[in-house]
Amino acid sequence: MITRVFARCCTCQNQTRLVLLRTFADSPDTGSSAEKMMPFEEYRKLKKSHKTKARLWGIPFAFGGMTASSIINVMLTPNMFEMTPEEIQPILGMDPLMLAAGTGAVAAGVCFVGGGALYTEVWKLVNKKKHQQIQQRDEDFLRRIEKHRFASFGSFQDDYYGDSIQTLSDYRQWVRQQQKKKEAHKDFIAEKPTT
Repeated sequence: MITRVFARCCTCQNQTRLVLLRTFADSPDTGSSAEKMMPFEEYRKLKKSHKTKARLWGIPFAFGGMTASSIINVMLTPNMFEMTPEEIQPILGMDPLMLAAGTGAVAAGVCFVGGGALYTEVWKLVNKKKHQQIQQRDEDFLRRIEKHRFASFGSFQDDYYGDSIQTLSDYRQWVRQQQKKKEAHKDFIAEKPTT
């Protein structure tokens, strides 16, 4: 509709069509996302460093959770170390010291995961553009993995999600392996006698 309106207004129809095509090609709705997408190597490096930093952020949170759990346990059973073993009452059928160790370990694990999640959320707020680029690259990468993946119902597939892919050459190797699996499966089905 727009091209017809401009074509009627202008004397030189070919020039208006070229201008309109350029305008639509540069618009953000139909713009090429490949230009804005970060390179694969940078994407993998950024994902790896982000994961490492999130784990490192989890360590102080884990120690904090273990310390808080220990303080709470001492507050709940203040005379635990002053009693003889015969006087200590089991808590939930366990020795209070074992319960304290278990709750400390659980608190450390939960706070470790929470610290990593907190780092991720803070990073997303601070680096909105990079996060958007990573999300875009993730979608593209997973779409490509899904397109080339061979899935057989009969057996366990190694590297189904492409976890070992670190570089473009790894990706190409993974695609070749998936193609070989597809061909081998086709050959197997073709050789199978029908009854």
